[in-house]
Amino acid sequence: TMKCIARHGRVSRKIVLSSFSPDACIIASKMNPIYPIMMLTDAGVITYDDERRNSLQAAQAIANEYKLSGVVLLSNILPTAETLRDFVRDGLLFMSYGEMNNDGKYSLEQLEMGIHGVIVDDVLSVSQHVAGSASLVRSAVA
Repeated sequence: TMKCIARHGRVSRKIVLSSFSPDACIIASKMNPIYPIMMLTDAGVITYDDERRNSLQAAQAIANEYKLSGVVLLSNILPTAETLRDFVRDGLLFMSYGEMNNDGKYSLEQLEMGIHGVIVDDVLSVSQHVAGSASLVRSAVA
């Protein structure tokens, strides 16, 4: 994968590398000086033998320790305002993924609460919904 990115990628190209595997994130962080790397987590919705996969706090610790760009959380789980402040304090991005993000209203609510980005399948519909929000545009400009 890294060879493919090196061959076809450009600094101007918007690429984010992410994985549910803490080890894959750690290895990629050592191999990749250009693109952001984010730890994916469902924060314990499914329990894994690797404890690092079972909580948002564990994903945040990995992101901090290995200088990842941040964490991507399952959208069924909303972070608290305190959690979002902790991510900002640590210089980490906080994003979400999941089917619920295809609801433009739900994605907009997350962005308004301070989540940095949402991963969606229905890009056109969600982006139109978000673009129609004057409050989000105002907060992004401020």
